[in-house]
Amino acid sequence: MDRHTEPDFLGDVAKLALGIFFGLALIWLVFELRARYELRQLERSAQAALVEAQKAQAVAERRQRESQRRRDEQARANAQRYADQQRLQAQRWREVDEANRRKETAWQSFYTPAPECLEDVRVTCGNAYMRARQEFERRYAAGQL
Repeated sequence: MDRHTEPDFLGDVAKLALGIFFGLALIWLVFELRARYELRQLERSAQAALVEAQKAQAVAERRQRESQRRRDEQARANAQRYADQQRLQAQRWREVDEANRRKETAWQSFYTPAPECLEDVRVTCGNAYMRARQEFERRYAAGQL
């Protein structure tokens, strides 16, 4: 082998090795750029998903607050209705009591038992009481008393 061919061989091997190195470096660079691109895409997708999840959570929280507000308003309205009904019922009972007192006062002024009926219980006294009570009820209902 002559000297001229040996350096050319080593030069060719060096060129080939350098070409392989640069080729591999280029392939690595392409894979690295591709991986970074995909990572950025994943980050963007994750960020978009996070924003959507936050929006959905905000909507759900708003709906929950609105629902709670409606329930609270309904509970207040129910409590107010109940209180109004209780006041109305109490007023009705007072009116009934007052009407009963007026009726009893009217009865007391309408009927006075015979003196013998105050001392002893007799059938004639009971009959007289019943007739007087019926007459009183008739007149009271007619508005005559």
